Amino acid sequence: MSDMKTWIGLGGVMLLLAGCGSNEGEVKAMAAAMPKPQGEAFTTCVKDLKRRQPIFIEGKNPAQLKATQLTEVPLDVCACHSLTMVKIFKPEKLAGHARFASYIAKSRRNPELKMGKNDMKANVDPVKGAARLAESLKTCATDFVSKNAELGKGLIVPFELPKPKEKKKEGDAAAEQQASKS
Repeated sequence: MSDMKTWIGLGGVMLLLAGCGSNEGEVKAMAAAMPKPQGEAFTTCVKDLKRRQPIFIEGKNPAQLKATQLTEVPLDVCACHSLTMVKIFKPEKLAGHARFASYIAKSRRNPELKMGKNDMKANVDPVKGAARLAESLKTCATDFVSKNAELGKGLIVPFELPKPKEKKKEGDAAAEQQASKS
């Protein structure tokens, strides 16, 4: 009787964990329904952006930059984004997307990302390819929010960029050194 209660308890815990756990089964099912290169790109996108919150920065002038943040990346956004990934990356070089995912989630970053030339298809410029990836992810997220009002609520939020560090003038640095010596 004691063994039976233990097994029932373990079964209940496993069901709870399965319900609260990852969406790995759904990812595999969606990837299987896509053509092979897109399915692989989709799986890579989900893996790379799973725990990231992409930040989209608009503008070129540092004083007038505006940013929004994607609080999570739904599977439908990765499905859409994977179409662009297939056009940009070589099929065996999808691991290059991890670099893009790391870049897009940083609030302090260079204005341009240059992807690895070996990861890109022959006709894709590394800088323009990275820009296309960022634009694709943003467009896919915006489309998802516009088509799914309830699911997309709070998905894209305003983001305040960190203030740029002010550079100290030579006179200020010398005055600080004098003050610290006394």
